[in-house]
Amino acid sequence: MRAPEPGPEPESGAGAVVRAGIDRTSAGLVLRDRAMEVPGVRSARVDVGRRRIRARALAHFRDLDEVRADLDAALHEGIRQLGLARPPALSVHVRRSAKSKG
Repeated sequence: MRAPEPGPEPESGAGAVVRAGIDRTSAGLVLRDRAMEVPGVRSARVDVGRRRIRARALAHFRDLDEVRADLDAALHEGIRQLGLARPPALSVHVRRSAKSKG
């Protein structure tokens, strides 16, 4: 029996390609943390599916359009940094939290 032939040597250094995996729950947590860094976001929920990422946020002291624009930019950058093979579509919804009565 012969020993298997050695294949090409893996690249090392700056040109190396690294492939890793991340599950949807973890990707959602990473993106939720990114959303919470946006000024004006009180709470956020991010659901990651196979084809779409749904982000919902409650805003409290800034204009909703400004929060939505900043949140959209932050999440697009977060998705880009995840380095997914097929980046999913992003859906962002921002609303005002319910005012307390009294």
